[in-house]
Amino acid sequence: MSWLIDTNVVAEWVKPRPDERVVRWLAAIAAECATIVCVTHKGVLRAVLAAATGWDMTVKAPVRLKGGALHRFEVDPEGRIEILECNISLAAMPGRVAS
Repeated sequence: MSWLIDTNVVAEWVKPRPDERVVRWLAAIAAECATIVCVTHKGVLRAVLAAATGWDMTVKAPVRLKGGALHRFEVDPEGRIEILECNISLAAMPGRVAS
């Protein structure tokens, strides 16, 4: 099953005090190997990057997130976030027509 959800839901994982109901629901989705697609603001991506890497956001980011690119993260059933791939060119996506 695939899910298209609002970024506010995904952002629960990186809040100082996330809503446990949302965290449990997202963990259940991850346990089912569901696909979650999310379009979000770069600030939310940076927060997810911080959660994935332990970056405290007071120094240079460990990975530069380019605008206009796809960034893939995975969340395991325990809620840990891992970087799969960053800065994937959208122009190179299958089925995309070059402008």
